[in-house]
Amino acid sequence: MFKDARSQVLIAKVDADAEKDLGKKFDVTGFPTLKWIAKKSEASTGADFDAKDYEGERSAEALIDFVNGKTGLNRKLKVLPSAVHALTPETFDTVVSNDAAFKLLEFYAPWCGHCKSLAPIYEQLGGVFSGESKVVIAKIDADKHRSLGERFGVEGFPTIKFVLPGALKGGAVKPEVAAEPYNGARDLAGLVSFVNEKAGTHRDEKGGLKATAGLVESLKDEAFALGKSPSAATLASLKSAVAGLTEEEEKGFGQMYAKLGEKIVEKGASYIAKETARLTGMLVSEEVKPEKKTELSYKRNILAAFNPTPDNDPEL
Repeated sequence: MFKDARSQVLIAKVDADAEKDLGKKFDVTGFPTLKWIAKKSEASTGADFDAKDYEGERSAEALIDFVNGKTGLNRKLKVLPSAVHALTPETFDTVVSNDAAFKLLEFYAPWCGHCKSLAPIYEQLGGVFSGESKVVIAKIDADKHRSLGERFGVEGFPTIKFVLPGALKGGAVKPEVAAEPYNGARDLAGLVSFVNEKAGTHRDEKGGLKATAGLVESLKDEAFALGKSPSAATLASLKSAVAGLTEEEEKGFGQMYAKLGEKIVEKGASYIAKETARLTGMLVSEEVKPEKKTELSYKRNILAAFNPTPDNDPEL
């Protein structure tokens, strides 16, 4: 932030345990100690350094304001976009009453040590599910917005609760009843596993989709047969199996099977490898949005079901 020629500000650190002489020179008696050293003017004489103790709040915002005040600069804290929704009383009901989404809610307090430890993990969790339109990862400052915590029976921090789609529709059900407490491990693996189980998602800890996501077991034989021998007959067999699906989610994936099957018959079996390579390239691109990557990942997984390899052969 201050690292440029115009600012003439140097932000530095010293291991005063290893460099004891430097610590002694600047009267360091405890850790961490912050010192502001003013720029020495050409006309100044006397001591080599004019070092003053920094005694303000130790937050990024306060430190930036301090340096701005000393230098006349006007630098601002760069806030990285977050995948976790920070809810307030004004936005809470709109998000939490969303009938289409599963919600994981963290009620925290800024001064809570356990909340601070959980914060980076919870931010990672938001990133993992950023490509899932049906999952919302949110947090509420329940110390500042105590009425929201009280509505959900929050008595300590951090408290994590899970809300099913439509569970709070119309306010007919009390929040403390509709929201299931999360009592599992407060690490990324535990939280990802919990959301996957509850929401029927298939995310790994890096935010990618597992290789099994989107696959429909009852279409395995037909997909393999088409990939091995693309023809009008094998395509018709696949489409017949797709038409027999009854679960809504499987129906959606079944349509992907049918469309990919049409492409394979039209372009030949070589389409499987070529399209897989194209999709893989798009999935590593930073220009592709998370929700689009989700769609592409499902497509790549399903393409693999057509690949005529021994691993896919239902007879082996």
